[in-house]
Amino acid sequence: MKTRIITGVVLVGLLAVLIAFSGTLLFPIALAVLAAIAIGEVANCIGFLRVWYISIPMMALGTAAVALPWFVDSEDYIRSLSFAALIVMLFLFAAAVFAKGKFNFSELSAFFVCSVYIVAAFASMVLLRLTPSGKYLYLLVFIGPWVCDTFA
Repeated sequence: MKTRIITGVVLVGLLAVLIAFSGTLLFPIALAVLAAIAIGEVANCIGFLRVWYISIPMMALGTAAVALPWFVDSEDYIRSLSFAALIVMLFLFAAAVFAKGKFNFSELSAFFVCSVYIVAAFASMVLLRLTPSGKYLYLLVFIGPWVCDTFA
């Protein structure tokens, strides 16, 4: 119980700093780093963390995909993200073919889908913050689950 309280206090403090600097470049960078950590955790769970030629490019692309909306227009972002997803799928398919049985395609597909899910979640927060009413609207991403979890 003591560990949960300490963790909660630290995370609320980090969230307060993130909210305070949400209008700056720190916001997409922090979310991009969190996305890379999340992709690394998924890679570890599925067993790809030690397969550096798969895990490192996926973490790097995930980081770039989350931070990119801050720098480009949303339409250009969606086009470039779709193209990047196609290239990543081809890369992972080639890795599965040339690995010669080290891992199967279903594990690789699960890693890809989980990584896309993570990138979509974090990039959506950056995109939501960039909308005209996003200064306050993105806070619902944090407040909604906390309220539901607290009163459950």
